[in-house]
Amino acid sequence: MFDPNFISNIFEKIRLIIREEIEQVLKNISINKYPHMLKQEHLCEIFQCERGAIYKLTKIESFPRFEHIHGRYPRDLVFEWIEQNTNQVQSIKKLRAS
Repeated sequence: MFDPNFISNIFEKIRLIIREEIEQVLKNISINKYPHMLKQEHLCEIFQCERGAIYKLTKIESFPRFEHIHGRYPRDLVFEWIEQNTNQVQSIKKLRAS
């Protein structure tokens, strides 16, 4: 027999896929506005904070840096680091809440 919800389920899945794709495109647009090698001024803009906070942030051992030129940070790795660390913080908050 034909499931009456079949069409609405398909449309809902299509909406979800489209939403995820749009989010990914918007994310890529915001990332690609920066050069491949970031300077501290770029990090200030990305993190919306002063240089002092960026100095402390870049001292974190796991923070990505370009080792051959002082004060340069690989853009894609920085954004991956942000996403990974944001996910870790959210996971910790969820654990503490439960």
